[in-house]
Amino acid sequence: MLRKWDLKLREKIDEWALRSEPPAWKQGRWHFRRALHKMVADPVHEAQTSLRLLDEGYRQWERDPPADELVALMGRAHHQRVLMEAALLAGHLERAADLAKSVISLEQEISGRRRRHDSSFEIHSAHIVLGHVALQTGDLAAAQRHLLAAADVSGRDPVLRTYGPDLELAQALLEEGLRESVLEYLKTWRRKRWTVGRELLDWWIDQISQARPARVNKEKYLRTRRLRHFFPRLNRILSRD
Repeated sequence: MLRKWDLKLREKIDEWALRSEPPAWKQGRWHFRRALHKMVADPVHEAQTSLRLLDEGYRQWERDPPADELVALMGRAHHQRVLMEAALLAGHLERAADLAKSVISLEQEISGRRRRHDSSFEIHSAHIVLGHVALQTGDLAAAQRHLLAAADVSGRDPVLRTYGPDLELAQALLEEGLRESVLEYLKTWRRKRWTVGRELLDWWIDQISQARPARVNKEKYLRTRRLRHFFPRLNRILSRD
């Protein structure tokens, strides 16, 4: 659960974002989602379009950032996190790595100023991007290090607690035969706060430990789990007098 200060600060950021996000940034986010979910024939070209628009929007934002210095730092980290993911999708690996390192540095600075601030989602995402960059450049050792670093966070962030960790890098390393690193990653998240996916983590850990085929993908599970919880409630509502 977020502390009161964190909630107030996030409300300030959300209020500022709705008021002042440049149109180019909003358009860039739209193209980014289309590229991320492969809603177009050429996701790489779509990601490049997204990155161009996001860059333009970020430059406009930097000309007039929020007056509150801490809110400005958090806004900068948020924008750079989106930029690093767009750069990775667009194939700009060096830029994606630079942005990921910048996000980690910014989040560490924010946490140093406010110890109650939880930066687990942003740091997790940055290490996942660095792991993908390392994997695509053939550095498997670095990819494994970043995978484990992505699990070395508190996990208290609401996004991580609800939807769990990123698993694409784990699946890619599993396909490379690096089972031990993937097992350690999953076991670490098993000990953390992703209670929603605990049964799924247990199944993956069991399958991979026994060298059985396993695809580390949570999307279908989360959808079906929501349905399993929804229909019993709906039946109870309909059966009321």
